[in-house]
Amino acid sequence: MLSITNEKVAGFVPRWAEFRGFSILFDSPGDCLSPRGGLLDLTCDVDGDPNLGFYKSLRDSLARLNPDLLTTTYSFCPLPPSSYHVTVWDGGNQGNVARMLAEQRPKLEDYLAALPDAAVRPHEMTDMALASPLVRRRDWGVEFQFDELVIWGGVVMVARLAPTNAGQNAFERFVAERRDLNASFREKFGIGASEGYTPHVSLGYFANREGAQLALPCLREWNALFGNQMQDLRLIFEHASIYGFTDMATFFTSPSLAMSLGK
Repeated sequence: MLSITNEKVAGFVPRWAEFRGFSILFDSPGDCLSPRGGLLDLTCDVDGDPNLGFYKSLRDSLARLNPDLLTTTYSFCPLPPSSYHVTVWDGGNQGNVARMLAEQRPKLEDYLAALPDAAVRPHEMTDMALASPLVRRRDWGVEFQFDELVIWGGVVMVARLAPTNAGQNAFERFVAERRDLNASFREKFGIGASEGYTPHVSLGYFANREGAQLALPCLREWNALFGNQMQDLRLIFEHASIYGFTDMATFFTSPSLAMSLGK
């Protein structure tokens, strides 16, 4: 684990490794898109936009765990709250390109190499995702509540979400459409997202598995704190879009897609 003994050093800022790909993400409510050249960056204003109260409460709850202690004791690297999001479906990325059908692999390799500019150009893989009702429909009304803080695979700490009773039917229809897209994408390209869908907000990554293992006994206490802070909050999504990414804190979409969001 990291150990800070210099009284003039309070903590560390993580540097995120390159990891390129594209996914379908829910379009977060409120002010979350900022122009950058020909792109729109995901930069959620959790302090300035009341529509982002769910994300703000996640950020504040994490802060109550003492960020410096999380870093020095558990080697935990928190993601910037501006990047908070809920992934709908994982498309192609550096982690699965080697599993693609051999004849299709160059298409993803070229796309990844051209990011972020590739995000604004038509592509066979993203076009298939764009044709799905997951993206075409703009009135899903999927509603989530905080479920549990968990550590997955000794790698990432996430706030797992659960559909509310009011949003259960919409959620089930959404998952069915996700399953259909996944089947079609696997048939054509040989890769796809996980079959089961567990909505979540990633809060940060552990630099090593030892730190994650050390943090596991703390989850009961941490969940009590998060549960108290999050119990009355809801996160509602009406639509989703395709986003590219170049690391786990840098997500972006194209202005043409965002036109449907009123941006």
